[in-house]
Amino acid sequence: MKKRVKRIVQILLIMLIIFELSVVITKTSNSVTNKNFICEDCNVLLITMDALRADHLGCYGYERNTTPTIDSIAKEGVLFENFIANGPITCISLPAFMSGQYPTLSSLGEFLYFKIQHDFITLADTLKLSNYTTRAVINNDIIFTNVLKGFDKKKVFDFNDDELVTAEAIRLINEAKKDKFFLWIHYISPHTPYRPKFPYNETFYKDEFYNPTRKVKKTQIPDIPIGTYLNTTEFDYYITQYDGEIRFIDNEIKIILNYLYKEKLIDNTIIIISSDHGESLGEHEIYFDHGTLYDTDLKIPLIIYNPKSKIKNKRIKEQIQSIDLYPTILNILKLNNQININGKNFYNLITDKDYQERTAYIKGDDEKTFALRTNKLKYINDLEEQLLFDLEKDSLELKNIITEKPELVNNLTKTFNIKI
Repeated sequence: MKKRVKRIVQILLIMLIIFELSVVITKTSNSVTNKNFICEDCNVLLITMDALRADHLGCYGYERNTTPTIDSIAKEGVLFENFIANGPITCISLPAFMSGQYPTLSSLGEFLYFKIQHDFITLADTLKLSNYTTRAVINNDIIFTNVLKGFDKKKVFDFNDDELVTAEAIRLINEAKKDKFFLWIHYISPHTPYRPKFPYNETFYKDEFYNPTRKVKKTQIPDIPIGTYLNTTEFDYYITQYDGEIRFIDNEIKIILNYLYKEKLIDNTIIIISSDHGESLGEHEIYFDHGTLYDTDLKIPLIIYNPKSKIKNKRIKEQIQSIDLYPTILNILKLNNQININGKNFYNLITDKDYQERTAYIKGDDEKTFALRTNKLKYINDLEEQLLFDLEKDSLELKNIITEKPELVNNLTKTFNIKI
């Protein structure tokens, strides 16, 4: 009897050990799955919006409900709080975006832009070589920069109605849905002149956040965008129109997502939301324009949704820059990312592995202007002056400390890995 009881106890102990081991294996397995952000053979849908600054999206803390669709994507994906454009205008930033190269400038009369060289291998080139069908629909006529190099099919609009862009994007998805596809959509609407169609022109006008006492002089409003025909000095009116444009595009994105659901493509499509550059909305006395090297023009959104990953609703504070997206997309797709570009793969940030932040390099729209940025410091070399900001204490970039701490500039330039 005693032997029998002892045997039963031994069996129970063995069963308990097996159970505990299975729990550990299960936990380990789930942990590995949760940290995996690979989406092999997935489609890639890249959506960029012109002149969209990050802090006017709900998921980035904005008080108005400008982006319910984008916010829902952010909850299911990864949001980057410090994503920096490599240029403050489209003709610099988007070529850098697509080539993974730091921008250099070429001249076209008095206009400066970054032209992708023919020997550069773009993101579209690389995906095409990996048997992706490559498509683009762009509402900004910047083809002279070679930004569409590597796309099999492309449709370029020039500041047309963005509803046309959505319709063309759906047509291209339908055409390529039986293949692996890379589709890039670029919307123009958040760009001036801020003329959202009804009802978006009234969505935020005189809402609870509207302040009619804030005024703007007509001389401060550029002639091309707005002001001269609206005959209003209420600063917040222009902000509501900018926000209305954003809400309009958010709804266009919703139409595309609904189509992906309808065609059962959503579970095999990586969705990336971003911008080319930001927009100055009165900061530093610059109204409704861009082109400066301040963060208002450089901090842009980046949200990545991966249908195959359990990593959800994650926010990453570390700084990355536009050129870094190219190699990271390749890593997510499990493609060879040993390409000779300046962009740095930030996949490890998403999966909580070691990652070394680096200084961002931003080219201004003049051959002699540039900026260097970390999450702590910002150096601007302008035509007329040099500026240094302590971003931890002065996120609005109001106090120039270059005379107080010139050695910090030396540290930035010394450690940077390209020729200034």
